[in-house]
Amino acid sequence: MTTASPGLSFGRRLLVSLLFLSLGLGGAAAGWKLKCEFDFRSSPRASSAGTSDGPPNEPFTLFGLEQLINALGIEPKPSSFHLLSSGEGGSQVATSPDPAQVMADIKRAAERKKAERAPRRNRVAVYFLLLGLPLGACIGLAEGLRRLSLISIVTGLLVGTVVGGAAGFLAGGLQSRAHVALASFTFDNNYKLMIVQLVGWSALAIGIGVATAVASTKAKAFANYITGGLAAGLLVALIYVPSALLIFPYDILEDALPRDKNGSLYWFLFGGAMISLLIGHSSATTTGSANEPVPDTGS
Repeated sequence: MTTASPGLSFGRRLLVSLLFLSLGLGGAAAGWKLKCEFDFRSSPRASSAGTSDGPPNEPFTLFGLEQLINALGIEPKPSSFHLLSSGEGGSQVATSPDPAQVMADIKRAAERKKAERAPRRNRVAVYFLLLGLPLGACIGLAEGLRRLSLISIVTGLLVGTVVGGAAGFLAGGLQSRAHVALASFTFDNNYKLMIVQLVGWSALAIGIGVATAVASTKAKAFANYITGGLAAGLLVALIYVPSALLIFPYDILEDALPRDKNGSLYWFLFGGAMISLLIGHSSATTTGSANEPVPDTGS
């Protein structure tokens, strides 16, 4: 009787993890490029006529993804992601301000901040969507390559793209709402940012983990991938915020999102790396791939 271990050796596990990490970083970089293009095309343009009617609100295109954005209930127009100018001039601040005028300015600022919530929430949701699409596709591809199966490769690409995009859209909405919900709490702002990051990245990572596990019929595989996704969300929450504040001390994490271009690149790459690495580790420790030896129980 000969018995082969169904598990992968340490070297094979390391190679699988590196495969997931490299493809995941590629997917995160592609998502960042889409995000930069989205920011450029969705930004309001100055009025060509030079009037005070505010910038135009014409629809924009994004490699066909504007159709997907529209199907998700968000019009691909600048007003969906930015609070456009109403053409009203800013109030002049006097040397000895009138208390009534000061209160009116404070009220106007509060109303403007409230009005910005929906466009900002839409923008966060689309950011995660644009990350989830290529990241899910690349991690699904890595799982297919790990299984050495053409069917798994095609399934991983398709399911990873669809579920990754859906999970990203959901993650962005949840993260933005968590940010608003925690705004009234008085504990340290860094802890708030960590909780918000945990909500968003965990939702995205769990969705991609489930998509990656579709090729397996074992319940244990789903449990492993979901655990890996939760671990990735937790690591992003614990490490990203303090590291981002250290590397980019002057960046404002508004809605828990970096505003600096390099800061957003770090946000995409760090989160994508954690998800791909942890899900890759879960994949490497899950039996049932096409290239793994099967135990021989015969005599």
